[in-house]
Amino acid sequence: MVQAVRGLVRRLHSGSVRSARVLPWLGAALTLALAGCSAGAPSAASGAEPIVTVTIAAGGDEPGSDATVIITVTADPAPVDDLEVAVRVTGTSADMDPETVTATVAAGQSEAQFSVPVERSQERTVTAEVLAGSGYTVGGESSASVTVAADPLQVAAPTVISTETGSESITVTWKEPDTSLIVTGYAVRWCDDTGSCDEQDDLASDARSYAIPGLMPETAYTVQVRALFGDDAGLWSEPIAATTRPSRVSPVVLPLVSISTNKETYSAYLEQAPLYGSIGLIIDSDLAAPSTDMTIRIRLDETGPDRVNKMSGEHDYVLTAGNRFIYIFLVLGPAFSAEPTTVTFTLLEDPAYRRNESASEVTVTVTD
Repeated sequence: MVQAVRGLVRRLHSGSVRSARVLPWLGAALTLALAGCSAGAPSAASGAEPIVTVTIAAGGDEPGSDATVIITVTADPAPVDDLEVAVRVTGTSADMDPETVTATVAAGQSEAQFSVPVERSQERTVTAEVLAGSGYTVGGESSASVTVAADPLQVAAPTVISTETGSESITVTWKEPDTSLIVTGYAVRWCDDTGSCDEQDDLASDARSYAIPGLMPETAYTVQVRALFGDDAGLWSEPIAATTRPSRVSPVVLPLVSISTNKETYSAYLEQAPLYGSIGLIIDSDLAAPSTDMTIRIRLDETGPDRVNKMSGEHDYVLTAGNRFIYIFLVLGPAFSAEPTTVTFTLLEDPAYRRNESASEVTVTVTD
């Protein structure tokens, strides 16, 4: 009887017997024999190794963070004991491929899942492939792939190549970012040393430089560039320091203005009466004739009998365009007094000209 049982077990183990009718009197011995035959086998149902397949799907993709892909390993039939399956994963990043992950299908379970992060500076195709191993057979669907789109917030910023400074501008030049996304434009941001910032955000997609206008001479700035992707924007480049040059504009040289008279004493009336006398006041500029009219401010102070036809106080005289001199006549009249009149002309300061300090005041005496 033992020999008959052993023969039956041998035939079952070799696969030559697909089904058999077990007699009641062989029950206990046959049970022991089958248990011995299945020891170490992965499946209690058939004794055959599970066929392992794999699927892959994209998971979360929060902006600015790595994406996640979920890999599912399926064993059919479910293993009796924990089953370790080797899976090779490629395409998750530029510097971590490939990597082999061990997925454990728990005893009595048909699936195991695990996730891997995917760096998204580029569009990436992630592939999971079941590798040959112990205790299982690689099925027909042994690999699967999924495509993960690039994230603008993980795309490397443009590379600033150079900055060229003027007294009122900085020209920044950059290299486009390395990305599979379509760049639709660029933005440039600049900040001064007080932290005040401004931005130009409508530069064309083929722009590779921009001259920042309207800056202050001899001022420190930082400059950054980023790429635009439709409604999305990438990362700013690292701040690049640049200082504008001193102003090259020559300082404005104002005309040097002087006043003078042709003599120091005047008579209020002439011997050829009834003609009256006059004071001749000369205003002149040391520069070439101005291209526009220039107003000269003079203060008149009269002490003594009133003999001048202008009141004491400030008076404006216009040096017209194209002229360097003004010759002013101040009409006099007799006071019928023996006391003389002292008249002082003072050239007043003004932003339009420089005052010749050695020729900015004239004093004359007027008598009848």
